[in-house]
Amino acid sequence: MNKILKSQTLLGIMLISALFAFPSFATSLRPIRVALIDTGIDVDHVQLKESIAINYGEFGQGRENNGIDDDGNGYIDDVHGWNFADDSSDISDSVGHGTHVAGVIKAIMQASSKGQDVEFIPIKYYRKGMSKHQLVRAFRDAIEYALAQNATIINLSGGGPLGDIEERSIVEKAYQKGAIVVAAAGNKIPGARDIAFFPAAYDLPNVISVVATDWNGHILSTSNQNHQKHNLFAPGKRIYSTLPGNRRGFLTGSSQAAAVVTGIIAAHGLKLGQLVGLERLISSQNIAQLLSSN
Repeated sequence: MNKILKSQTLLGIMLISALFAFPSFATSLRPIRVALIDTGIDVDHVQLKESIAINYGEFGQGRENNGIDDDGNGYIDDVHGWNFADDSSDISDSVGHGTHVAGVIKAIMQASSKGQDVEFIPIKYYRKGMSKHQLVRAFRDAIEYALAQNATIINLSGGGPLGDIEERSIVEKAYQKGAIVVAAAGNKIPGARDIAFFPAAYDLPNVISVVATDWNGHILSTSNQNHQKHNLFAPGKRIYSTLPGNRRGFLTGSSQAAAVVTGIIAAHGLKLGQLVGLERLISSQNIAQLLSSN
């Protein structure tokens, strides 16, 4: 079992059971391209560095940092991804959130017997001090970039209470291109009412809104349920994963739950038209109840 899962045996057992519970689809020898729209990634982390996408149009012969848009895609030196918070190629993760999410996805795929690998496209959209308008714009541009990079799955462990017409249209564009959008339903103060949390709340066929549960299948008091939105449920309490600087640690939230779902989808190489089984197995009852019967 992967080292990330060793310290939390229950997590390992449940995730491995989930992988065998899903229908088998032919997997590709090529890695599944997962766009990670988050706080960045530690691309040098020992558990992740072999799974970071490389833009070969900006790679080799000193092109990585020559200050030239060698591939002509509008982004200078985007060797691995892009930082829409600062409009730069610096995708380093000072917060740790994105690195943690990536580790969850990678660990699930390594625990699977499917032999499917992942290739992360790090897309940074957040830094402290950004206004709501800046966040929405960065999110919108990040999704557009993910589609241009041919991401099969877009993991959005973030968002906010403000929807945006242009953002929704881009998520709909992702649907037209067959990209699955796995989005965190959001976190809240215990006792607060549930709200619409975007982009998870967009009523589109390719958007999966994920709510966090504990290991008894109970929805976390800190997890939003995206009022009037159909949700999937996945473990999100004290998930052990990677952190910047080759560290590891526990985090809790719908972000971690979304990463669980992304990992399962990616491990099976599921396409947009193959998600009916996913909904039947997870959304009708919480994932903990499902796994207890396997």
